[in-house]
This record gives sequence, structure tokens and C-alpha cells, in this order.
Amino acid sequence: MRLRRLIVWTCLSWLATPGIVKAGVIVVDPGGGPGAALLQAALLDAKDGEIVLLRDGQYFLGENEAYQLEGKGLTLCSDEGARGLLLPGLRISNVPAERTVVVRGLTIGPPAYSMSGDGLPGLAIEDCAATVWVEDCTLVGREGLAVGVFLPEYSAPAPGLRAVSSDAVVLQGCTVTGGKGNNGSNLFTLHFERSGANGLEAIDSSVVLDHCTVTGGNEGNPKFPFPPAPPFPQQGGGDGMQVQGSFVHCTGSTITGGGNSSNDWPDDFAGDGVEVLDAASLVQQRDATFLAGTLVDQGVAGQALVAPAGTVIAMPAPARAFTVSSPLREGQLGTMAYDGEPGDLVLLLVSLQAGFAPLPSRQGVAVAGLNPLLFLLGLGQADGAGQLTIPFVMPAIPSGVDGLTIEMQAAAKGGPGGATLEAASALVWLDASL
Repeated sequence: MRLRRLIVWTCLSWLATPGIVKAGVIVVDPGGGPGAALLQAALLDAKDGEIVLLRDGQYFLGENEAYQLEGKGLTLCSDEGARGLLLPGLRISNVPAERTVVVRGLTIGPPAYSMSGDGLPGLAIEDCAATVWVEDCTLVGREGLAVGVFLPEYSAPAPGLRAVSSDAVVLQGCTVTGGKGNNGSNLFTLHFERSGANGLEAIDSSVVLDHCTVTGGNEGNPKFPFPPAPPFPQQGGGDGMQVQGSFVHCTGSTITGGGNSSNDWPDDFAGDGVEVLDAASLVQQRDATFLAGTLVDQGVAGQALVAPAGTVIAMPAPARAFTVSSPLREGQLGTMAYDGEPGDLVLLLVSLQAGFAPLPSRQGVAVAGLNPLLFLLGLGQADGAGQLTIPFVMPAIPSGVDGLTIEMQAAAKGGPGGATLEAASALVWLDASL
């Protein structure tokens, strides 16, 4: 164990030597009070590659608004003591290739209600060629809302995550939930977006889901006693995940459709677990579970998987988990934790830039950048329970260096068939003075 700690410490120390790219750090500290203006300014002012560190506070925005991160790679994470900090919404867009966006330790969504009719997702990722890495986050779509009687207004529910035209979206250890449909309370609001939103929508994008839980939004619960009639459509739960023109690699994750309402009508429905909308998509399923939404009382049952033939491929290897403590300041104790199969030989890929390289022969996607890959580190062998835990102390950062984000990904050699690519985790390394 001491040898493993020494190897980890030596490799991390090497990362702090001259010639390795370093990042500046912007600390956003509202002291528990309003922090929206501070965070908006930080995202606008941050230089490409910097770290935005959020301390405890209230980061509420106005109606139907989300924070904007556009055109640059950076790390956005909660500080220790602020894990799960709530942001009302985040939109990441137009980040070019050869960049990395890391978002870790936040609850994102739902944005505040509005009567615009267009629901904002908790997290929107749009037109990004960069790798967008989301870890240890909770993403929640906005619920539907209908008000008024004779001239009703409404807003549609929204997915927890919508990825559009983005080349490399990586979710590690996240919970994603679609918004619930509105609760129609009278004849005029009954028909407005009562269906729940999809949990995750992948549109012309490439996505990795590793040890995530994704759930479609439940149908709203109408209180008017008469069922809808044409031309109003039947309503129901949202899909857990909807895939269109996309590649999705799903490992160790559970994806569930949304349920129908408690006083539903016979033709309303529970959501599907996964729906693939076209034959051009590809979903790789490895040790993942797809479930239909809960059917309450009556209605049409959902399906675990709805997909054209040949668009979903099962991979046989069991999923292995890996995490590293983050953020850590120099001198702090951290832990690398691996949970796999008994006797696994565990390797660690380490990089300063995330990537996205599907490797079917390794039953995974390389998300720690292979070019350049800084080093491949042998961590040791998992015990009889399949676990390997390595505590370590963060070494000192050279004077003048504020912070660094390190992408790590586990690989395992266990049984026949060679090594497999496993879960990944991003370590944010900070100067002790911050």
C-alpha cells in the first residue's frame, strides 16, 4: 500500500513540473448570499482552461434563465462544503475541439417557471466539438405549469439533459430526471403538455453514460373528470432516454421511463426506458438496465426498449466503478476508489485533456485524452470483493500555480478477453491558499 501511495504521489508531483500547462482559478464566494451576478461575471471573464470554484451561496437567476458558458473550455465545480450546490440551469455551447469542459459536484435545474411555452432543460449542451465532462451532478428538467381559466397560459416540461450536435458528452455518476407534466386543473389547462419530459435527449451527438441514473418525467395529474377528446392527444410519462442520430455508450447505468398519473384514462401511457428514433443511431449497452415507467391503475404500458433492429448492441463485460476525491488542495488527503471484479488488475490512464475515442475491442470509450496521454499507472489488484482503495496526499504545487484539472480513467484486466475501459473521474487540484 505504501508503494502505491508513493507511485501516485510521484506521478502527481511530475504533473506540477515546469512545462505542464497550468490553469488560473476564479473563486466565486457569495458568503451564502446572492451569487448570481458573481457567477455570471466569472463565466464571462474566465479565460480558456481556467477553473471556476463555487463556494456556498444562492445562485438563483430570473425567470426562464440559465447560466451561459460559450466558446471556451473550463472547469466549473463546487468547493468542499458546497457539494450539490444548486444552479437553476446551465447552457454550454459552441466550445471548439481540443478543449475540455468539466462540471463536477453540482445540482443543475430546474430554471424558474415562465409562461414562454418552451421549457428549458436543467443542462443544455449545444454545438460543442469539445469534450463536455459532467460528473457527480444532479440534472433536473423544469416541470410543466398551466394557469388561468378562459385564456390559459402554460409552460412545457423539459428534459434533465438535452445534448444537440455535440461530439463528446461524458456523464459519470450523475442523476438525470425529466420534468413532470403540468397538473391540469380545468378543461382549458387539461391538454397543455401534461406528458412528462424525457430524462435525457441525445440529438446528433455522442454520449457516454457511466454509472448514471436517468428517469423520464411523470405525467401530470389532471383533476378534471372528463378524458380528453380529439384533437387533443393522449398523454403520459416521458422516456428515460430518447436517441436520434446519435451514438450512446451506456455502462453500469439504469434508465427508466416516467409513469402515468394516478387518475389516468385508459389510453394514456407510461414512458419507455430507451427509445431510439432512427436506424442511424447506435446504443452500446454494457451492464445497463432499461426499464419502462410505472403504470398506475390503468393505461398503456411502456416498454423497456423501443429501437430499430441493429441499433442496440450488448457488450458482455461487467461494469467497474472508479472515483477520485475532488477538489483537493496541496497537502490534503484524497482517495482513489475502484469497485470491480475480484482479482482485477487495475490500470489508470491520466491526462490533462479529456477525449472521446470509442474502442469496441475494449468495450468502452477512452475519455481520458489519449493524445497526449501523460502516463499509464498501475494501481494494483482488486481484493476478493473487487475493491481497491488508495489514499494519497496531494503534493505541493509550484509557486505561482493556482490549479489544475486532471482527467483519470480506470482500465481493468480481469478474465479472458484482454483489458476493458472503465469509469473515469476528474481531479481538481488547488493551491492551499485558495
